Amino acid sequence: MGVFSYQGIENMWKFSGIVGLVLLSGTSGARAECVQMLACENTHRPYALCAEGEQIRFTYGREGASNMVRLSRNVTLVDLMPWPGEGGSIWERVTLVDGEVEYVLWYDITRDDAAKLTGGLKVYRDGEAKTSVECSADHFRFSGHPLPIRGLKEAAGQRWDADRLEWVRD
Repeated sequence: MGVFSYQGIENMWKFSGIVGLVLLSGTSGARAECVQMLACENTHRPYALCAEGEQIRFTYGREGASNMVRLSRNVTLVDLMPWPGEGGSIWERVTLVDGEVEYVLWYDITRDDAAKLTGGLKVYRDGEAKTSVECSADHFRFSGHPLPIRGLKEAAGQRWDADRLEWVRD
């Protein structure tokens, strides 16, 4: 895990694409390592999101527990609301769907010298909020790369269409 510092939007977006290309480039041949994007370790049900090639992997709960959730989705199928490039913080919100359950993960980094990092998870069933976890900064783990999931989607050939508010293929 790295320490994040704000370096300017142009450099961040360029860097996010480079990170995505590096993560996707290691997908041929041997099985790639799942590179952690974000995780929360301070709850009775920890969660983590990682990338392995074009797959986004999500775990929620303690290893071996009967209620542990494991999901894997192609990055092109993951719902990502990207940071619009303005405001006092940089953020991404990722939604993974499993039947009638939605897992919404988010992180937020303030755009100042402190670069305060927070994150969380909300679980919805049939549109109704069931669980909300905000992860304290000392237990939240982040890849250290700005906009990591956006970079993966862009490396997989998608781009955000701000007018239509959706991801499209180039």
